Amino acid sequence: MPKNYRIILVSLFISLGLCVTCSCAQETGLVNIFSAPSGARVLIDGTQVGTTPLSQYRLSTGAHMYSLLKDGYSPAQQSFSVSSGETTTISINLVPLSRPTTWTTATTPPTTLTIRPTTPVPSAGSIYATTSPSGAAIYVNGLFEGYSPVLVENLAPRTYTVLARLEGYSDYARSVTVYQNSRSDFSAQLQPSPIHKDYGYISVSSSPSGAQLYVDGSYRGITPATVTEYPGNHPVVVKLAGYYDYSQTIYVTAGATQRVSATLSPVTQSGSVRVSSWPADTNVYLDGSFRGQTDSSGNLVISNLPAGVYSVKVSKPAYQDAVYSVQVRQGQQSQVQASLSPISPTGTPTPTPAQQGSLTVTSNPSGAQVYIDNLFRGYTPSTYADLATGMHTLTLKLSGYEDYSTTFQISQGSTATVQASLSPAPTPTKSAPGPLAGLLAILISGYILAGRKDP
Repeated sequence: MPKNYRIILVSLFISLGLCVTCSCAQETGLVNIFSAPSGARVLIDGTQVGTTPLSQYRLSTGAHMYSLLKDGYSPAQQSFSVSSGETTTISINLVPLSRPTTWTTATTPPTTLTIRPTTPVPSAGSIYATTSPSGAAIYVNGLFEGYSPVLVENLAPRTYTVLARLEGYSDYARSVTVYQNSRSDFSAQLQPSPIHKDYGYISVSSSPSGAQLYVDGSYRGITPATVTEYPGNHPVVVKLAGYYDYSQTIYVTAGATQRVSATLSPVTQSGSVRVSSWPADTNVYLDGSFRGQTDSSGNLVISNLPAGVYSVKVSKPAYQDAVYSVQVRQGQQSQVQASLSPISPTGTPTPTPAQQGSLTVTSNPSGAQVYIDNLFRGYTPSTYADLATGMHTLTLKLSGYEDYSTTFQISQGSTATVQASLSPAPTPTKSAPGPLAGLLAILISGYILAGRKDP
């Protein structure tokens, strides 16, 4: 084979390697986004990626668009560019909306002066609100009073917060002091705010109020509340202890407020857990919360529990803690029998024969390793007669089969039985070589064959 052909083939190998390297290493950069205040949700190119401060977030090079959303503040949006191997840092001060969450959005404004009907208040004053352009909804301390121009009368002398809101314009708010038997003026020159058209609002109330509000799976506050969201579908969930969760999917329209009124249904069907302990007067914890002590006869009943799985821990000084998993069903009482083992001077439990039981384990196929409470105890089939009463975990392991795991209950003086049928482990599938690997193989084979023919 001529020498120049070999040089060409070697050049092809090098070029192919460079192509593989270039195709696998996409050019990226990093971005840091900070806001004051922090805790704003960060969306990049329309996808939520976290909250501020956002540090060392990797993006492909080129132009991107970020948006910051935080309840009570105007949304912020701007484009930025990412360069390969460099870090871009963005810092922004969010502008407060200056509006409480109980404000409501009014509909079509009138074109004439509005006067609010009131009950006379001695020594009262008034506020005359005007805006440019006119027709803005006017709120005084969060209460809708009409559309500008509007005269709000019969106000007790003190300082009020007045807000003007008009679709397509930024909210304008300031404090106005009302004096006895006089009129105070509120004038607002509204500024266009096109960015507000890219967002909408979800206003959520509940009966009873004070429930936790979740939107898109994130905690957003206590009802009643109003949150800012991108247009599109958003799952809304309202939670309150003692009531069933309320859920609804809301479609948000830019520049509009969607309202959710959640009537919560109380959990009428509940269950209970009876804990029987030895010794008596033991502390009982349910999902980590202290629920009381067993009485002198060793019993404690925990009532009004929604259906579900709970963790019960029973403890007493000088005894080993016992932890159980219990299923609570509606209208039923579940039982937990706890027998605690005294702790010896060396710090290890010392169960007495009366506090022990046995376990017999078989498996198909046999010969599986037996782990009880994560400790290796032997191979199947086997019987273990030194187990303390209470709940235990069992795991069986055998090469070529999937692990088998379960829990079992040991009662005083009795033998529990576990018969396990092991499932074969799935056979891994070999992936076919890609086209790139095939091309490399062809080039290498050609190079070898050419070398053999070369005199």
